[in-house]
Amino acid sequence: MTSHLSIHTLCVGFLAVNCYIAARENSQKAIVIDPGGDGDRILVLLQKLNLHPGFVLNTHGHIDHIGANVFLRENTQAEIGIHKLDAPFLGGELLCGAQALAFPFTPHDPDFTFLDGDLLNLEDITIKVIHTPGHTPGGSCFFIDRTEEAPLLFSGDILFCGSVGRTDLPGGDFKILEKSLKKLKQIIPPETIILPGHGSQTTMKEELETNPFLGEV
Repeated sequence: MTSHLSIHTLCVGFLAVNCYIAARENSQKAIVIDPGGDGDRILVLLQKLNLHPGFVLNTHGHIDHIGANVFLRENTQAEIGIHKLDAPFLGGELLCGAQALAFPFTPHDPDFTFLDGDLLNLEDITIKVIHTPGHTPGGSCFFIDRTEEAPLLFSGDILFCGSVGRTDLPGGDFKILEKSLKKLKQIIPPETIILPGHGSQTTMKEELETNPFLGEV
């Protein structure tokens, strides 16, 4: 029987991003999602939990979600992954927003890229990539279908509790974002727990019932 999947959350960086660490109870392997800053705090928590990240996954390429990528790769040898269309965001200060916000940033390349529908496997953790552009061209959600518990959706900045991501930044497009929301409505089970890039967690059922943006698509 598959062991319980634990999710640990840290609020990191100046823009209060939710960084998630996913790991099975009986494993030392972990996946870090959106390490936007405070790499030292993320590393301390990993060490406290005796976890070694195999992957660092970015839901998209904005600085507040990628700021500690290089720090974690250098200190843990984890491989960095991002959607192919957002890979250019890692390569410079302008596109990712670091220059505009005066955030320190080290340009870097991902170790791998992914596309819609790809399955990312680390031991017995399987993440399905759901491409959800609109906030950025390569913005993606990560879906984990747990057998004995509610599924999980790491929604990045496409879907929040009661709201959605902004589309006025480079690469943003509200019409495309609406298509991504419609896609999520069609494929994500209502019982799914939504773990967004900012703010509190919610469920797909709650968002379908109360989120005005989902009601309009």
